[in-house]
Amino acid sequence: MKPGAILVVEDNEVHRTTLVTRLELEGHRVTSAENGLEALDLLQSQPFDVVRDGSRVSLTRNGFSRGIGDVPTV
Repeated sequence: MKPGAILVVEDNEVHRTTLVTRLELEGHRVTSAENGLEALDLLQSQPFDVVRDGSRVSLTRNGFSRGIGDVPTV
């Protein structure tokens, strides 16, 4: 995968920190959010190539998908 801007949404702090560190080591610019509301604020303020949504309250399953736009969510 070509390095890009990734938003990691993860409510578990250990998982979030581990994933962010791993992605940064692969050369990605990573921003993290603890929950969907925080993620939506970040999505409105800066561009991302992909959103990695691992939160318990998924962005795509809980009506937040309109705020994501065309950004792929995995």
